[in-house]
Amino acid sequence: MDFSKKINELREELGFPNRNTFAKALGIPYAQLYRYEKGEQKPGRKFIERIKKIYPEFNEAFFFDEFKSFTYAAGSKEDYEQQIRKLQADIKRLEEENRILRENLAKIAVITQTLEVSKKIKNKPKS
Repeated sequence: MDFSKKINELREELGFPNRNTFAKALGIPYAQLYRYEKGEQKPGRKFIERIKKIYPEFNEAFFFDEFKSFTYAAGSKEDYEQQIRKLQADIKRLEEENRILRENLAKIAVITQTLEVSKKIKNKPKS
């Protein structure tokens, strides 16, 4: 689905009956939204930010074709790539934190078992 159709779909999904009400909610001129929906112009980053203000749960991936082609206005691709690099670094960091947590949980399990065995031995009646 091309970008213009996705904007139209989003407008309808958000419950705006026409372009005029959606444009007002976004704080942009009707003519600008018309150009977006007709595919005459692609919106930039500010358009996405305006959508997020009225629809905080909005997922930018909505405007990506299977996450492969970047569809923002020219000049934003670098921002997108920078965000991807940051997310990749975050994923790597979280994976490392997860690994450390798993190691610590394994150590705690061993200590817990050792304590349980020690209590059993200590509490074992003498014969």
